[in-house]
Amino acid sequence: MRISLVNQKGGVGKSTVAALLAAAFKAAGSIGAIPTIEQNPDAAFVIIDSPGHLNLDSAASRLLMSSVVSSADRVVLVSEMSGNSLHASTPTAALVKQFLRSGAKAGVLFNQVRKQTIVGQQDMKNLAKTIGLPAYKHWLPLASAYEQFSSLGWSVVTGAERERVASLAKEIIQ
Repeated sequence: MRISLVNQKGGVGKSTVAALLAAAFKAAGSIGAIPTIEQNPDAAFVIIDSPGHLNLDSAASRLLMSSVVSSADRVVLVSEMSGNSLHASTPTAALVKQFLRSGAKAGVLFNQVRKQTIVGQQDMKNLAKTIGLPAYKHWLPLASAYEQFSSLGWSVVTGAERERVASLAKEIIQ
């Protein structure tokens, strides 16, 4: 299964989510060591972390993103819940809808959510509809464990934070 994390907007946490998903699949026994695609092109799970800060008006960037989307079984558009972030995600959502292959699934993952704020309490399904994609039921909060994960590893992601990532991983592959 090829899972692509996309958004031309940078800073939404695509790389962190990609690494968290890989760690969750490894912890679940779905994969052994976490290889690169070059090391294991026939891997059961391939997680593609697309670059951020792309200008989708550029032919080269559109070609790259169309390839990332069209080769995926699951496309996860990672976004923050703010109106500005969603507005900036609209070109990526349009590209996803254009290049999503038959049988593949796509959705919006809200990341770095601050549920204690007015913005964080918005209806995720309705927000995702504004860019034309469904919202994943699971979302990830702004959490120090996720921020520390890249330098300290999966062992710092415990309890509810680990369960959130595991539940998200399961939802994505269903």
